[in-house]
Amino acid sequence: MSKLPPLKVFHALSSHKDEDSTYYDEENLLPDWATQFDLLLQILRPWPDPALANETDTLRLWLLKPGSQVYERVATLGLNGPLTFPLSITLGKKHLHAGISQIKFDVEISTGDVYESEAVTFTVDKQVPLDGKTPPEAMIDDELRNGAGVTKAYLKAHCYMVPVTIPVYEGQITGHQITVFCGGPDAPPVAVAVVRTPDPLNAPGGSVAPTVVPIADYVFLSLANSPHLLFYRIANRAGVQTVNSKAIFIRVNHSGTDAMDKT
Repeated sequence: MSKLPPLKVFHALSSHKDEDSTYYDEENLLPDWATQFDLLLQILRPWPDPALANETDTLRLWLLKPGSQVYERVATLGLNGPLTFPLSITLGKKHLHAGISQIKFDVEISTGDVYESEAVTFTVDKQVPLDGKTPPEAMIDDELRNGAGVTKAYLKAHCYMVPVTIPVYEGQITGHQITVFCGGPDAPPVAVAVVRTPDPLNAPGGSVAPTVVPIADYVFLSLANSPHLLFYRIANRAGVQTVNSKAIFIRVNHSGTDAMDKT
C-alpha cells in the first residue's frame, strides 16, 4: 500500500536555486522565531475514509531526532469527525532540537485500518555565524574616512550610493544575510545584502569574494554633517545574528568643497 503524502512544515523557509544558481540546501529550514513556538504542520490530503460525524480517528506523530536512529512517538491525537482538509496539527516546541529531524504520522481509522505517511525533514539552525566572535570592520573608500567624506559629488560619481565591503570571513555560507547600520550606537539598519559566495575552506577552487552592500544616497542626505558610526551584523538564514561588527567612522559632508555643486 502506498504511503500518505508527507506533512507540510508550514513556516519553513524555501530551499531553492537563486538567480546566481547558488543552492540553499537546508531542507525545510525553520526561521529562528518559529522555533520559539509550537511548530505548525499541515496534512494536505485526506486518508481513506476519514472520520465522519460521531467517529474518531487516532493520529500518532513520530519524530526522528538529530543523531538518532529510532523514531519516537511524540504525540497521540484523537481527531473527531467530520474532518476537513487541510488539517492543521502542531508539534510541541520542546521537540525542536538543533540539527536535522524527520517527522511522520500514522492514523488509525474507525475500521481499524492504519495508514502511514512519508517522512519529511526539517532543520533547526541555532549556529551563530563566526561562532559568536565579533565580525571584522567593514571597508569603505579611504576618502570617506580620512578625506572629504560622503559628498554630493561622491554620490554622483558612485551611482548615488556608497559601497560597503564586508571581508570574507571564516564560516561564510551562501545565504547568510548582512545588515548594515549607520548613525549612532543604536543606529537603525540602512541596507541588507545576501552573501553569494562561500568560505574558501568550503569551496576549494571555487569563486570566493567579499560581499558588497550598497547604501542608498538618501541615508546620508538625512544625516548631519559629522562623522557617524558604521557597523554590521551577520545572520544565518534562520535569522540568528552575530554581535555588532567592529565599528568604523564615515564622514558625512553636505557642504564639502570637492565639486559638490557640480551638475
